[in-house]
Amino acid sequence: MRELNKVTIGDYVYPLSFSLFASQKIAEKFGSVKKAMKMLNKPSSDAKQIALVCDIAEILIQNGCSYYNEFGFIPWENSPLNENGELIPISAKRILLSCKQNQIQQLANTLNKTLCDDQDKKITTKAHKDSKKKKHH
Repeated sequence: MRELNKVTIGDYVYPLSFSLFASQKIAEKFGSVKKAMKMLNKPSSDAKQIALVCDIAEILIQNGCSYYNEFGFIPWENSPLNENGELIPISAKRILLSCKQNQIQQLANTLNKTLCDDQDKKITTKAHKDSKKKKHH
């Protein structure tokens, strides 16, 4: 299992993950991942930018929690757990309520790092020794 970036919001530390699931959610909301990343990198503190940061954070946190809940994890200090020991994601609204104005740019930088780092993931395949190519007649 890979180690995920984490972000502190309020009293909890949340995992961030960018996968195909998150990519699909971001593209549905913003048109494309590339467009969302371009908007994320604009230094601004207007309402549209703050909403964008919180929406992307919600998606990456939801994906990070799902990843760790699916593949197992060892809880860390201040991890947001339910009564079953599973990570609970945070909503964009709750992020807005928990963050201060001066934290938005730091959150945007962390999100951007996660988006860039996770796009560099490599997938490799290797043929099994016993596999043989099928001949098509």
